[in-house]
Amino acid sequence: MFRFSQFITESKYHKIFEKISDDDIEFLLYLVHDKSHVMDNTRPIPNMERVLKLTKRLAILPRLYRGLHTKDIEVFKKHMEDEEEYFPDRYQSFSEDLKVAQKFSKGIIYTSNDNHAGFPYSHFLEWYYTNLKQTDPEEYEDQDGDGILKDNEKEWIFPMDNYYRIEKITKKGKFWMVDGTNRN
Repeated sequence: MFRFSQFITESKYHKIFEKISDDDIEFLLYLVHDKSHVMDNTRPIPNMERVLKLTKRLAILPRLYRGLHTKDIEVFKKHMEDEEEYFPDRYQSFSEDLKVAQKFSKGIIYTSNDNHAGFPYSHFLEWYYTNLKQTDPEEYEDQDGDGILKDNEKEWIFPMDNYYRIEKITKKGKFWMVDGTNRN
C-alpha cells in the first residue's frame, strides 16, 4: 500500500479522500479485485463504515443506477403502493452509467436522481491511481493502474442503513425501471 507524502492531483472529492486512513485505503483498493471477501452483508464492516461516515452529508448530483433481480419487482410494487420505504439492509453499489447497471441487472434497473450519503468509489480510484502514476510509476504498473482506470464502473457505494422511497415503476423494453430516492 502506498501513501502519498503530498497529493498532486486533486479530485472533486479530494478533501474527503485525504481523510481516509492507510488501513481504509488498503481496504478500498482490495475492493477492486473482490468485494465478496470484504463485504459481509450480515453485519457492518468497520472499514466501510469509517469511509461512509466521511460522506454522510454528501448530496450526490448525478443520476445513479443499480441492476437488480426481477424477483424483487413485487417487493418494490408493494412498497410503492403502501408508500413505505424499502430497506435493503446491506451495502449497495450504484453506477452513474446505465449500461453498467444493465450488465448487472436481472430484469430491474433502479434509478435515482436524488441520492445522499454514498461514497464516490470510482472517483476515489481515479484520484488514487492518478496520484500513484505521478509519484511512483513502477508501483502504478505493478498494481495495473491502467487496467483499473480503464474498467471504471462509475461506482458509488451506499451504507447498510440506506433506504429507497419508490416513486414510479414502468416497463421499458426488457427491463422494469424503478424510479426512487436514496436516503440515509
